[in-house]
Amino acid sequence: MSSFHACRGVAVAVLALVVAGCTPTATGGVVKARAAGSGPMGMFQKDAVTVSTPGAFKGLNRVTVGNFIVGFSTYDTSSVSSRAGGNAARNTLVGVDGALMQRVTDEAYADLVRMLTAQGYTVVDRAGLAADPRFAATKTYPNPYEDSSGGLFGNRSRVSYVSPTGFGGVRVFAGDIQGTIGGFGADNPAAAAMAYAATSGTQVLHATYVLGFVNAAGGFRMTSMVEVGQGITARPAVTKLGVIGGASGTFSSGNGTVSLGQPITSEREFASVQQTTTGGAKAAEAAVNVLTSLMGAGGSVARDFDFTVRPGDYAGAAGETLNQVNAVLVAKMAGLR
Repeated sequence: MSSFHACRGVAVAVLALVVAGCTPTATGGVVKARAAGSGPMGMFQKDAVTVSTPGAFKGLNRVTVGNFIVGFSTYDTSSVSSRAGGNAARNTLVGVDGALMQRVTDEAYADLVRMLTAQGYTVVDRAGLAADPRFAATKTYPNPYEDSSGGLFGNRSRVSYVSPTGFGGVRVFAGDIQGTIGGFGADNPAAAAMAYAATSGTQVLHATYVLGFVNAAGGFRMTSMVEVGQGITARPAVTKLGVIGGASGTFSSGNGTVSLGQPITSEREFASVQQTTTGGAKAAEAAVNVLTSLMGAGGSVARDFDFTVRPGDYAGAAGETLNQVNAVLVAKMAGLR
């Protein structure tokens, strides 16, 4: 595991203007995600699991899984800024195809059903909900569904969202995927799930788990220092399991959510990491930094890194992480019963 490069002064005045902070670097080992904080400057650590509307889980028994989505990050920008400028590591996941994502998703879904059953829930076959005309008519997205809006993992980030085999495409319940509505009114599967729960006596679960593949090491925001390393990580807040208990509105006491409050990272290495920034890109960046520095603005340094996976290790690391997510969220849900 490499150490951070030390920032060095440059004797020549023009060259001193070129580099703001330290050049982004990467380590080949696993880097665990930083703990999620709250309050002023994040000084308080969040709970492992957070709950909205805990009463929705009280007395919960008969459930069906209306929605299960795993989001796989495939492009990530790790950036940091200081007064001197801003630096970024642009990270690309290489070697993970749709078939591998599908296999990981299918196994995680089966794992969730097993855990629910082990906790004493009656898991009703999803076929009844799928055959409901209201639910069947709701909006679907291709499986996988790629979101490149850049909201979760930095500028131009990409996430592929996958549903289990046989789910008939990706259905997005309101609030499942940040920035994706999933349909208005009756077009949204959440509305149909509310009606189904009210008439069938079976509450509908909907889960979205989001996996990153890279984490930033250290905490050097005052120096614009960036070092990244591999780490399959379930992201807090956006990794969640919800229940819909009736048709009394999105904010009713019958609808609640348990969400990760802290990240979960597998300690298994799954990739080799290489810097792929071209010499031409570095030269162009240096020229721009000279100009911006002469104009009194801070410079920036960006480097590109490929995380080339070993498919078996990637599947193993992702499976371990999703297994832990299922365990902590189902245990929390059962504890509220």
